[in-house]
Amino acid sequence: MSALKLCGIEVDAVVAASADMQQTTRDVGEESQASDGSTYVTRSATKMDFSFKTVPLTLAAAFAWWSLFRGEGEAWSFDATLYGSKGTGPSATTGTAAQSAGSAKYGAGKLSLSASSSIAWAAATRSMFGRVDQWTVSFWRNAGAWVHYVVNSLGQKWVNGVRSDGTATTFLTVTAGDVALSNSSGTVTFDDLVIVPYVMPLDWPSQVYAANAAFGPLPVLTLTGDFVTEQTSRAVIGKATEGAYQKVGGGTVLVSLEVELHAR
Repeated sequence: MSALKLCGIEVDAVVAASADMQQTTRDVGEESQASDGSTYVTRSATKMDFSFKTVPLTLAAAFAWWSLFRGEGEAWSFDATLYGSKGTGPSATTGTAAQSAGSAKYGAGKLSLSASSSIAWAAATRSMFGRVDQWTVSFWRNAGAWVHYVVNSLGQKWVNGVRSDGTATTFLTVTAGDVALSNSSGTVTFDDLVIVPYVMPLDWPSQVYAANAAFGPLPVLTLTGDFVTEQTSRAVIGKATEGAYQKVGGGTVLVSLEVELHAR
């Protein structure tokens, strides 16, 4: 098993060295002195935090990792509503588009689209820098069986973790940052929709599929791996800052990241 995974994506490959990985304990509560001089503790919880530095990365890879560590993007579980993890609701619907309980890929609910129906979320690919032209959309679709799709702004596609650029995905459209799902006939369901404002590296989609788990309610990330010993997974909030830049042969610029993952 990997030492660390975030939302199913292996972090080990970009950690500079195992010696650079640090885990610290953070107590939630106070330690105080009573009037008689004794010490008492009002500890309500203990949290485990991680910090590490990455190896030098290309600027494109660094931006993707930086975005992942920070929890950029939004996820829709459809467990109870059509609103995402950051509160984004549908901007338009046609026909019958509804959240429905049961028979979901993950969790308690799913999105159901009847024939000739669609649903859209405005500006869903917009990054914190205002760009809408770099994105990756990941979701499960059931038109008889659950199938996992990952599509990005470069036209690259993965189906059940396998690269398949030629696969038709007319049920997904992305226009000027707006993301829409549609259905032409029968009733089709969707689950675990994730929209991020960056292009995932080529080895991520297969890992997301292989994880066989919901991506997580961004910006909260799901941390798993050998270092997570107190439970099977840990919900964390990430922070990443840029370290030293360096130029290598051919003028390629590399940068390392300094990362903190704080347990919620």
